[in-house]
Amino acid sequence: MDDDRVTTTQTVVTFSHPFELPGLDAPQAPGTFDVDIDNERIDGGNSVARRHVATYIYLPTTTGRRMVLVAPADLAAALDRDSQLDRRGRDGK
Repeated sequence: MDDDRVTTTQTVVTFSHPFELPGLDAPQAPGTFDVDIDNERIDGGNSVARRHVATYIYLPTTTGRRMVLVAPADLAAALDRDSQLDRRGRDGK
């Protein structure tokens, strides 16, 4: 893959509650985490498209932080579960 064809979008996500992601050995503490989303440019004649390549979340370690590959759907599901827990707390359910 040609590196100049890949763009990285940086964003942050916040979890209010402990969360789990597939492939991690333990639940993660709540907090705000950096996320990188890599997309590859695909030239198609007169148009340009982008294809998702990878999503990474940066998790804290005892010595700094580590970059973990995560499926976008898994990250979205974890954020949705966190949001549902917030709603339950506000609604008292």
